[in-house]
Amino acid sequence: MFFQGHFLKLKATLFLASADEIAAVQESRLNQADKTKLTRDHNGFRKLLLVLTKSGKLLALHTGDGRIVWSLLIPGFRAPHGGPQVCPEKLLLWQVPHQHAEERPEVLVLGKSCSTSDFPAVLSWVDAYKGIELHTMKLSYPVTHAFGLPLTDSSEQRLHLFVDDQAQAHLLPGSEESLDLFLKQKDNAYFYEVDRRKGIIEGYGIKGLVESSRQTSSEGYLFETEKLWSVVFPEETESIATVATRRPDEVTTTEFFFSRIQIKLSWFHIEQTQKYFVHPRIA
Repeated sequence: MFFQGHFLKLKATLFLASADEIAAVQESRLNQADKTKLTRDHNGFRKLLLVLTKSGKLLALHTGDGRIVWSLLIPGFRAPHGGPQVCPEKLLLWQVPHQHAEERPEVLVLGKSCSTSDFPAVLSWVDAYKGIELHTMKLSYPVTHAFGLPLTDSSEQRLHLFVDDQAQAHLLPGSEESLDLFLKQKDNAYFYEVDRRKGIIEGYGIKGLVESSRQTSSEGYLFETEKLWSVVFPEETESIATVATRRPDEVTTTEFFFSRIQIKLSWFHIEQTQKYFVHPRIA
């Protein structure tokens, strides 16, 4: 096979190869190109782009040539017999290991009912390298907001907050280490709600831990929240088109201008995008 490949390249160089042989040489060169390898390069340009579609399919695209490395129709979102259909809501980065090369990054996909807002949410953890669903969990509460925090535990799992329909925040992973990390920073944690129909933006802060949630930490530690501020746009003259914020791990003082009102807030997080870059495995 080795000599056959070199022979075909020689024929192509001497303009003696047929159309099929030229196509085979081009395919061989493409497969051997550095930019198409599934290994991490020194500069960090080769990555897997994870994309979540509305139909519940998660795809990994290679940034070198754009090909689909793997695709997964998330099994945990399949509707049970007689149950409501689950639609994907958000893609979150759950774990990106750096200490051990043999460990794989994981992403978390949040699913919600396609027809009703009071149906409990579904969480699905997926291996970012192989496109395999690792496990799934059905929560006992609906989720209105979900976002990652710039905090990771010793296993490099990122801490996340899930806000239910009662404006209560649930912290995951539900471990004592995660709880200790978050309690040190909870006074700097905020989230906001946007009602485009009414033209209202409301900001919330985290209050104290609900002690009874220590007994049911598998679904996250429960925290009470409080409304800190609100901005109301006049319906007659203004409407909210969209809301944009900074990266979730960027702690900075950001100035927002709403009409003629200037508000300064030190943000702890922002909304996540529906795409993530994941470095391929180290060769």
